[in-house]
Amino acid sequence: MENSLGASVRRSTRVRRPNDRLRDYEVEIAASLVVQAVNELLEPTSVTEALSAPDAKKWIAALETEYKELMRNHV
Repeated sequence: MENSLGASVRRSTRVRRPNDRLRDYEVEIAASLVVQAVNELLEPTSVTEALSAPDAKKWIAALETEYKELMRNHV
């Protein structure tokens, strides 16, 4: 390749290799997709479903905490 002055452009001959810090990235994506899929199966999709679940007391506590914070922040 030549520029307008007639000189050729130097291209690197360095062998490129993937960055070591990013090698586990694809593994982490797969793991996060598994976690997301499990959460979608286990997490209730409505308040009625949450209140009829075996851990309903925890959901009630979470709802009360969220409500108190909304009131405290005047939302």
